[in-house]
Amino acid sequence: MNEGRIVAKGDLDELQEEYGRTEYHVYTTVEVPGSARENGHHRRVVESMDAVDETREAARAAGGDVIDIRTEESSLEEVFLNVAESDPESERDSGARP
Repeated sequence: MNEGRIVAKGDLDELQEEYGRTEYHVYTTVEVPGSARENGHHRRVVESMDAVDETREAARAAGGDVIDIRTEESSLEEVFLNVAESDPESERDSGARP
């Protein structure tokens, strides 16, 4: 709800999928495009499993391996804020207020 209006509805998984984000932190033994050195390894942050697979292929092509993949999802608070910010009525109203 935003200013008494329902702006989104669904269960938590549905809201997370529509308004949240999922990032995959892929750790490799070798440098791959878009990675940063961290704790003796290389970390690349991507937003899809296709990109995880591309990272794995790039690591293998460079003679390395993926050693860890960690998933990070939006918190409930972040999802709530994204829902509130995506409400077009709210955006129109906020521009009309002094």
